[in-house]
Parts: sequence; C-alpha cells; structure tokens
Amino acid sequence: MHRRNLNILYVDDNPEERDMFADVLDEVSQSFADAGADGLYLETVSSDDAALFSMRIRIFDLLICDYQLANNKTATDLIETLRHDGVQIPIAVTSTLPESQMAPCLQQRIQSNEIRLLSKDDWQADKIEQLLHRMMTAPLEILYVEDDEDDAEFVAEALQSMRKYEARVHRARNAQEAREMSQHVQFDVQLVDANLGADNGIDLARELHDKDDTAATIVISGMASDSSEIRRLNKSFFAPIGFVSKNDWNSAMLVRNVLCKLNCPPEHTIPGVSSFSDRLMQR
Repeated sequence: MHRRNLNILYVDDNPEERDMFADVLDEVSQSFADAGADGLYLETVSSDDAALFSMRIRIFDLLICDYQLANNKTATDLIETLRHDGVQIPIAVTSTLPESQMAPCLQQRIQSNEIRLLSKDDWQADKIEQLLHRMMTAPLEILYVEDDEDDAEFVAEALQSMRKYEARVHRARNAQEAREMSQHVQFDVQLVDANLGADNGIDLARELHDKDDTAATIVISGMASDSSEIRRLNKSFFAPIGFVSKNDWNSAMLVRNVLCKLNCPPEHTIPGVSSFSDRLMQR
C-alpha cells in the first residue's frame, strides 16, 4: 500500500532546539522508510509565524510544540487558539518541566490523552517513533477475561508496555461481564483465561471469536503448550485462536503473541484495509 509522507509541524522559539529536534527526526524518518513508508516531512517554526498557523496548519498531520514559548506564552495559548479555529489535528507538547508544573487545563488534556506529552529528556529516535505511532493510531481496545487478580495485574502491565500501540485494557471477571462489554466496544484483542471458575474460558473464546472474527482472540491457560489437550484443541478449533501457556509466559512473550495475532493471520484482516495499523488509523 502506498503511503504519503507524514507531515509534522514542530514549534519552538529556540532555534538550537529546532535543529536538535530535526536531527533526531532524521533518524526516525529512516526507520519509517525502512518499514516501507514514504518517510516524514518536518517543518520547524517559531511561534511568531502567525501566518503559518492561520493559512497552512491543516496541511500537517501532527503538531509538536514546545511548552515554554517566547513572550511569556506557553503551548496552552497556541493550542487554545487552534482548537477555537476548529483545528483538530493530533498535538503533543514537549518540555523539560514535569506535567505537574504545567497549566491545569493542559494537565487535564494530557491525562485524557487529548494531548501527548514528550519529555525533552526523551528526545531519542525510538521514543519519538513511539510517540508518532501512538498519535496516529487509536488506542488498542483489549478485552481481558480473568478472575485471578495477580494474573490480571501482570497482563495489564505487559500490554501497556507495547511500544507501537497504546493499550486500553477492559477487564472482565467472568463470561457474563465479557459478553456485556462486547456489546458496547469493538475489541481489537480478546484475551480469555481458560479457567474462569464456573465459566469455561475456551468455550467463551470460541463464542467471542464467532461473534467478531476480526479481533485477535487468544486463550491463556495453565496447561503446558505441548500438552496432549492443547494439541487436540489445536486440531479442532484453535487454528484461528491463539494460545499462551502460563507455565512459560513473560511480558515479552505475551506481547509478541498479541502482536503476531494482530498483524499476521489473514482471518483478522478487513476488506480494503491492508494492515491492522491502518484499521486503527481509520477510526
């Protein structure tokens, strides 16, 4: 699939920092090109260039702005002006200040993920690449059905560590809660513990998959991955459903299984959408 450049506007009243940001983005652009994208287009400007904002802001896909601008202004002033003018492109603020020292209205927007925060201490290619991916995609909606509190905490932390996607984990403690949640949210990933007390997690996973086969469905179980029961299940209905054993899992392995199910199997593709990332970007 042909992709156009990702157009980024960076606003900073310090010319040295504008140059520094451009240097880091050159590294990110190469990474995008290596992944098959056309690359990135960056324009760096000062906050005084009012004509740019009034006439050309809508040609950009992303705005990244330094928090502390000249003449006692902050990124909050610029963001309020853009929102008042109806500009709704994704915005990130970068600063050496912690979030707690920023304007309260900006703190609220950061906490609600309307605005992203990038510390200048994180001006590294991998950190900025992660920010760009997250700004351009909707959060990953994950249903996780688990009745064990410790396992639930471990899995939630592992999923939220994914570099490319921002995970929004919806925890259900039983089959009924899972069914109710699936009525209101289109999930991208459905993780189901095989042993849910009174409920059969394997049957629930099959039910959820039958209801929405575009979601990546994965069963988590205490059975060993090479057990005879798992081999039997694989031959019956597990072909479109992933499996993770609790006997040998860790954060990296869990994330790897989720990403593989998201991006690889043909049964999870949508007509007209070439990849899972494209599906998120179309939301």
